[in-house]
Amino acid sequence: VLALEDASRPFPLQAEVKVGDTRASVVGTLTDPLNLGALDLRLKLAGNSMANLYPLTGVTLPDTPAYATDGRLQAQLKDPAGARFEYQNFNGKVGESDLHGSLTFINSQPRPKLSGKLTSEQLRMADLGPLIGADSNSAKQARGQTTRQPTDKLLPVEAFRTERWRAMDADVQFSGKRIIHSDKLPISDLQTHLLLEDGLLRLDPLRFGVAGGSLSAQAQLDGGKTPMQSKLQLQMRALKLKQLFPNVQQMQTSYGELNGDANLNGTGNSVATILGGANGDMRLVINDG
Repeated sequence: VLALEDASRPFPLQAEVKVGDTRASVVGTLTDPLNLGALDLRLKLAGNSMANLYPLTGVTLPDTPAYATDGRLQAQLKDPAGARFEYQNFNGKVGESDLHGSLTFINSQPRPKLSGKLTSEQLRMADLGPLIGADSNSAKQARGQTTRQPTDKLLPVEAFRTERWRAMDADVQFSGKRIIHSDKLPISDLQTHLLLEDGLLRLDPLRFGVAGGSLSAQAQLDGGKTPMQSKLQLQMRALKLKQLFPNVQQMQTSYGELNGDANLNGTGNSVATILGGANGDMRLVINDG
């Protein structure tokens, strides 16, 4: 107890916490315990979906498959700009994909902000499904989602949790260096820059390597409006026809390419409502195919 009064002596901490399906374990030190000065911890987190951390931490994260991470958490709780938390050089898995990076969360005004860089060496395409509600009904149940996809609907009907988007801002870069997918999806890699400010979510750019070419997009989702308003710009460049249609024998001798642009506007809080009622224009050019 006397050691708690010594602000210069780091106080040891060790704890394991379980709340619902979320599990956390920490080992480290707390400096100046009586005034909550600073933390230096090894933090392990695991759960069925990163979105389930929101009620515990106030940090808005996307729906994901089951995950587990392990990294170093340093915190300056008395920072004049707001309490500062840094989850440094963490490693983990999300579904069957690996995840690495560093994130900083500053409890600033008017809204907290999350920033950082994330990478995945091998990203399984199926693990991106929960981000837009495109996973199976059994997977939805496992991550605690009550919405079920109707059997007669192709586009995901699960609604985005836009009420959480105004809880904080974000500036996060993500790179998926190699994408694992079925033969029907000739996607090689992914890069995106996510920006969230006062409920306005932007992906600029959202870039895929596709069929030997590239598919670039700029997406804007305004979660501050009801219903949500969305804008999407797409640029397709040098997509090789023989890679787009690997199972069509006649295409395998083709040197043809697909190029195009699209601009779409839609409203609604799910992929189904946004794309189901979208308006806009599309231009495609195919040669030698």
